[in-house]
Amino acid sequence: MHTSSFMSKQFVIRNAEMTSVVILKKMVHVVVLIHLCLWHLGVFGDTVTVKSVSVLEGDSVTLNSGLTEMMDDDLILWRFGYKKILIAKINVMASSITVYDDDLGGRFRDRLKLDDQTGSLIITNTRTEHTGLYQLQSNSVIKSFSLTVHSELSVSESESESERALLPSMLEHTRNLF
Repeated sequence: MHTSSFMSKQFVIRNAEMTSVVILKKMVHVVVLIHLCLWHLGVFGDTVTVKSVSVLEGDSVTLNSGLTEMMDDDLILWRFGYKKILIAKINVMASSITVYDDDLGGRFRDRLKLDDQTGSLIITNTRTEHTGLYQLQSNSVIKSFSLTVHSELSVSESESESERALLPSMLEHTRNLF
């Protein structure tokens, strides 16, 4: 009788150990799943690539959303700077387009436009103060753009004629990339 009691205690202990292992394995799976979900949402760092765009001061630039058309439930937000200040919003369900061009001390006053088909942001008559990070956020897309607005290029007199002749074609090629 003493032996059977000892064996049943061993059985209980072994069952408890096996149950603990199973629970521990399930906990590890849950933790891994949670981390994968958080990584997918971008919690562990910015997984969004930044597209660099350069223009000359006075030119217009379109930051392309990549959308061919907006969906009925789309909410599109355009933000500027590392503080991600809201500068434009499209709410398709409410049929509203809002441009916050007087914010930031009027930096964008009368210069921001939104393409009502694609949600792309258009900045007209750019100035060097428009240089910075722009972020598009919608239900289906997150994109970032690093815009650099260059002041008029000055060509030094020491450059050769051939270098000066190449400059306009290089600038045109750069504009066509974006």
